This record gives sequence, structure tokens and C-alpha cells, in this order.
Amino acid sequence: MNGVELGSRVRVLDDVSLYGSFAWVEGTADSIVDGEQIREPLSRIQPPWALVGARWNSSDGRWWGELEATFAGDADRLAARDVADTQRIPPGGTPGYEVLALRVGGEVVTGLDVGLAVENVTNQDYRLHGSGVNEPGTNAIVTLDYRL
Repeated sequence: MNGVELGSRVRVLDDVSLYGSFAWVEGTADSIVDGEQIREPLSRIQPPWALVGARWNSSDGRWWGELEATFAGDADRLAARDVADTQRIPPGGTPGYEVLALRVGGEVVTGLDVGLAVENVTNQDYRLHGSGVNEPGTNAIVTLDYRL
């Protein structure tokens, strides 16, 4: 198995930073298929994956906003076990996807933070490779965080 994971964040303006990460893993294993030893991809290995985003923080530190995009490639390097597991993995592999999220929040009064996130803004139909469950469509999340 070989892979790499990279991540970084850089401030481009006093109140704006850009961030991102990338992961890639690949590997093979010896298996017995129909009585014959073969070398095949490891089962359920995630495809190449990347995340990029931009974050704004107000100069007083009370408010913030974030735009984030996640990308995954096609997961089409399949082990025999994956090919047979049509409940979790579609025929030919799990399709790649792009998902966009928007988040905002801030401190409305001392000790009380409020946040609003809209995830999967474009209502992309997707699933994490090998999970067997499609992720939710567009959804909104409201958070309240109170600290004494």
C-alpha cells in the first residue's frame, strides 16, 4: 500500500485564509480467485480525494464565513470482492463527486455562538466508496454553542 496526504492553510489577507487537503492511496494484494492466485487492488480503497476552501474572519474575531468544496475521483480499481458487493458498490465502481458547502457563524452575545451551514448546496447524489449508503442531499444545520 502506498499513499500520500497533504494539507495546508495560508492567510492571503488579514481576514481571509485559503486551505486545502489531498489524499491518495493505492495498493494491491495477492488473492485466490476461482482457485488461481492473482494480484488485485485492495478492497474498498478510497479514490483520490481533495478539499479546498476559503475562510473569512471578521477583524474583531466575532464573525466568520466559509466556502468549501470536496472532490472525489471515481473508485473504479476494484477487487473481486468489491465487484461482487453490488449492495455497497455500483457495477463498474463508485462514481466520483463534487460537493459544495457554505457555513457562517458568530458570537451574537457574550458566550453564545450561532452557526448556519448549508451542505451539499448543489444537491449532488453521491456516496462514499464502499459505504452502501448515499449521502444526504442539500441540508441545513443550525448550531448554538453557549459557554459560561
